[in-house]
Amino acid sequence: MKKTLSLISGVLVAFGANAQVSKFEGASATVALAYQSYSADVASIVTSNGNSVTAPNSASKGVVGKIGLDYTWSLGNDNFLAVGLDYALNEGGRGVFDYQLQGVSVDTDAVKTKQKAKIFIAPSTLINQDTLGYIKLGYAQYQAKSMSDNSKLTASAITYGIGAKFMSSEKSYFFVEANVLSGRSKTDTADGATMRSKPKGSEVLVGYGIKF
Repeated sequence: MKKTLSLISGVLVAFGANAQVSKFEGASATVALAYQSYSADVASIVTSNGNSVTAPNSASKGVVGKIGLDYTWSLGNDNFLAVGLDYALNEGGRGVFDYQLQGVSVDTDAVKTKQKAKIFIAPSTLINQDTLGYIKLGYAQYQAKSMSDNSKLTASAITYGIGAKFMSSEKSYFFVEANVLSGRSKTDTADGATMRSKPKGSEVLVGYGIKF
């Protein structure tokens, strides 16, 4: 009898532990505030008449709102895997491109940059019963809008990040996260000029998630 009770007790303890872990599983919707800093690494600009122009630029910085959806699976042994997507609702502050010919400024343009859709995977591990630490790998599109003529350029990048979730109840959690991006070079042509560039930057954010 004692052995039987001991076995039942062990099963209940194990079940309870699994129930605690499983609260991280499932689908959730998120909202977040992020501070972004995005700019462009301009490799070259060649004008229609063959002149080579440089374009040092300052970052588009500011607070943006983000929304997202994700789903988390348990992999066992306190490990999880999430897949999801998020989207920035607004642009950051103005960055400035200073177009220079032989070191002399010939034009400037204010640009606002935003992250468009990002898809990601996030392997994670349990830190304690209410805290999950994760790394995040994503693929995102970015959009830079000129303030002078409202023209838009898009670029893509791989993103890398780390973060943590803190369960506040069985159905909700807070999270913090930091991401950097590694952009892909892209060539754009407009008005006979050709520009080769890639995005760069980072973001830090805090957010709130609701499971459903």
